[in-house]
Amino acid sequence: MKKILILLLLAVIGGGALYLTQESNYTDRGGVPDEISALQSIDPALVSEIRISRGESRVTLTRDGDRWVLPESWNYPAQQKKAEDFLSAFRAIRDPEHRGENASKHSSFEVDAETGAQVELSGNGAGLPARVVIGKFDGAGRCFVRPAAGNAVYSVRSDLRAAANFGETLSAREWLDTEFFAPPLGVDLVKLVLLSDGTEVELVKDEPAPPDPNAEDQDAEPEDVWRVTRPESFVANPETVSALITRISRPQRAHDAADPTQRASYGLDAPERQVTLHYADGSSITLRFGVEEQGEPDPNAGEDTPQVTQTGRFYAQCDGDERVFTVQKWTRDGFFRSLDELRPVPEAPPEGEAVGPELPGGADTTTQPGD
Repeated sequence: MKKILILLLLAVIGGGALYLTQESNYTDRGGVPDEISALQSIDPALVSEIRISRGESRVTLTRDGDRWVLPESWNYPAQQKKAEDFLSAFRAIRDPEHRGENASKHSSFEVDAETGAQVELSGNGAGLPARVVIGKFDGAGRCFVRPAAGNAVYSVRSDLRAAANFGETLSAREWLDTEFFAPPLGVDLVKLVLLSDGTEVELVKDEPAPPDPNAEDQDAEPEDVWRVTRPESFVANPETVSALITRISRPQRAHDAADPTQRASYGLDAPERQVTLHYADGSSITLRFGVEEQGEPDPNAGEDTPQVTQTGRFYAQCDGDERVFTVQKWTRDGFFRSLDELRPVPEAPPEGEAVGPELPGGADTTTQPGD
């Protein structure tokens, strides 16, 4: 019995020693470590460059005056709020908890070189330059971080991971400001010129009719009347026009950036489709839509099949903007309506009266009830 008690005591002591050996690096040290305090001291206004990498993927954001741009995307503007929110998340780090310093455990926190998001901040000021690896979420509102100068891993309360919006892939597109069309605020649209498939359609908004003194509701706003003036002349279908105006009165976003030096090869010098929007203040905006973006070569393509995949995205450019984008087909098509779609719906014949075909000689084939 005594021997058994001794063996149990040795087992408890050994287990405790093993626990201390394995877990001593995964407990809270207390206080805020200097390396975390340095991250909290970063002033977003003093950061000049953000570099993020994960595996083979890299994204760089460079400060250009009061805005952020993406050098990998021809210096197109980045999402300004997203960049500022990301930097502000460093100052907002709270409640750091030490989780360990064993490099072999880094992958379990996703703070290793392969799975972690390695962030480098350049600039002049407290805490800069800075290098840190952002790992996976640690429950709600927390994530793991590892200052890149050492092996220490911390769980911190911060929006760093959420603000960066790291998905399965890391690309400049995730940071790109994709708004390629923004209509003027508070200014009425008065004319549209739609060029599609070689046909130019002009839509003009009629002047408001004078108030009807006999109308029951004197405060009711008169309905807008739009008229097709080219290539024919007729009052346009109000429902069709209303849906079109609603669509193009909202900002539109692109899919991705495209090389602005290839504008001609994208078909934007002689666009397949073009829309010009005229506003009541005399301003106008022209949008050009080019050819379809070509996808990757199809390794299974035969002699009678396309050699490249079709993306369903088209090149687009807004007049006066040097940037070129790709947009989804439904974004492009939302700016257009065909002449037939704009035609008014034919009035139905009076109830009880059917319309028959016209016979040679003009004979009336209309049947009346009871015939």
